[in-house]
Amino acid sequence: MNVIDIVILAIFGICLVSGLYKGFIASGLTVLGFIVAWFVAKAAYGALSEAILSNSSLMGVLSTYLEAADFFPSAQIASATVTEALASSTTIWNNALAAVQERLPFIAEAFASNVNTQAFASLGITTLADYLDQTIWTAAFQLLSFILLFFISYAVVTLLINLLSRVLRFPALRGFDALVGGLFGLVRGYLLVMLLLAVLPMALDVINIPTVDALYSESTLASILGSMQLFNIQSWIQSLLY
Repeated sequence: MNVIDIVILAIFGICLVSGLYKGFIASGLTVLGFIVAWFVAKAAYGALSEAILSNSSLMGVLSTYLEAADFFPSAQIASATVTEALASSTTIWNNALAAVQERLPFIAEAFASNVNTQAFASLGITTLADYLDQTIWTAAFQLLSFILLFFISYAVVTLLINLLSRVLRFPALRGFDALVGGLFGLVRGYLLVMLLLAVLPMALDVINIPTVDALYSESTLASILGSMQLFNIQSWIQSLLY
């Protein structure tokens, strides 16, 4: 058991105790609040991400911290234009895509889609390195915008539920109420943990932190829960990167 296992257990434990304390109705509404916050974030994250990406001054500064060309096997491939890579020969493009798939697997599909559709042509971006750079920042801000909006929405919904609980004094069903509330708490904990496990590997792809990467790879609970994927949250998160 390592730090990530302890964090996962802590999330489940806190959510379980919270569910037992709040009871059936309040805990059920909290799970519903998770779903509401998810859809609010899904509806609004694109606008927030676009606003950030359209800030040329910010993007100019951030681009100095990322050398996208380093992800490719050679400078020739990195400096090749998208038109050259797709039209002249498949060798350049195949080598470029293989390198991205190996080093940035969660970004690879978005990168391939952006190159094939020349999605950033209007920005004056032409080389494979520049396309990868823009793809990484787009994916990062799409993901960060979603997470930020999700937690803000979730915090607001949770606050409203707590206020309603105090004002309306939801009826308690004694032992049964606590038991069902605890089950709803575990569901909420599972959803939060799966959201964490969906985001963490993507973050580690871009921000290489060997210690955290090793902890994640060696985590028993992360491996078990990652293989379950009851709600397929990772696929939903993956769709945010485009």
